[in-house]
Amino acid sequence: DILNNLNVLKNNESLENYSLYPFRQIYSELSGYTMKDKFYFKLGIDQLDKVKLYNSVFQKTAAFTLPTMFTYSLGGGNSITSYIEYQNKEVSLMNPDLSIINTDFYLENYLSLTYNYSNFVSFSLFYEDETHEDSINKVPKADIWRGYDITAKLNSTSQFSVFYGSQKGGLVCANGVCAEQPGFDDGIKVTLRTIF
Repeated sequence: DILNNLNVLKNNESLENYSLYPFRQIYSELSGYTMKDKFYFKLGIDQLDKVKLYNSVFQKTAAFTLPTMFTYSLGGGNSITSYIEYQNKEVSLMNPDLSIINTDFYLENYLSLTYNYSNFVSFSLFYEDETHEDSINKVPKADIWRGYDITAKLNSTSQFSVFYGSQKGGLVCANGVCAEQPGFDDGIKVTLRTIF
């Protein structure tokens, strides 16, 4: 009904609202070309709020994200692209009466830099760091992941890539598809992607 929909939109902290497992995401983006269409920019701002129930305990997630992307065309199919993202996230576990059991605080920074040569091969550097602190122990823990990737376009439907380094595990989303990805520590990963 209308009242329940308004409670979800306002993200009211009530048992009635949380029992509906509300999900709210507000995203805004500014993007465009400049410098005679050689420079592309995308600046975003995202607020995510969601509630789930696990074994009679509510899990409330609130995440604020600033994603940015910049691409500069060098001509001849050559370009440099950077993707930079900042995220501040809180994940709270709550009893059925909505009293807080524990809250985890996350601060994440992500950077990737890619040089694309002749629309054929790309060289990428990846860096990600995360600081995690929970409301019980209050001891911050920091993790860092670094990686290097070379990807070659074999034909119009296939790519071959070699990755060296570390990748953070968890939910990874690309092109509207999200999947759980296992973590990867200090190794080499070889991937062949083919579209049928």
